[in-house]
Amino acid sequence: MIKVPQPSMVLNSPDAPSRYRMYVTYDVRKTEDIDIALRQVRQAALRQPDKTLRCLIINCHGLYNGTSNEATGGYGLSLGTGIFARNVHHFGLLREGSGADSRGLVHHIWITACGTAAVSKVNAQTKGQETPYRISGFEGLTRQWAPDGRVTWEHEYSRWPLQSLFHGDN
Repeated sequence: MIKVPQPSMVLNSPDAPSRYRMYVTYDVRKTEDIDIALRQVRQAALRQPDKTLRCLIINCHGLYNGTSNEATGGYGLSLGTGIFARNVHHFGLLREGSGADSRGLVHHIWITACGTAAVSKVNAQTKGQETPYRISGFEGLTRQWAPDGRVTWEHEYSRWPLQSLFHGDN
């Protein structure tokens, strides 16, 4: 388990394998547009004494281009009506002002979805609650991006021995 610094917020998808709980927890409905969920994050950050959240956890499934062993991720995130390249501009709501140089309201965004770090050719359109303030460990390629889109850190975590056989290298 990974301990998440607080105050942090989690956006839980109803079909995610686990429901996480943070200082602020928000369950995103399947029919909810991403800008609505991000406005919740903005409000939660602005309610903190320093007007900042340490982490935003996006807890959902990643979207793949099929179900075969050759299927790869990188086609979006299954949170609400979906997060895709066409609507990622809504993440600008997580800045104090409207300019790209304005102060961010969230220090780090962690995405628990499989296949998120993969690169797609085209953009596609049972459950328990975990220990508070922790998320499950990662398997496979994990990346951290800067606000300008640069990859600032990556690490390949070990996988379940048969994972690549069943699900490919992604």
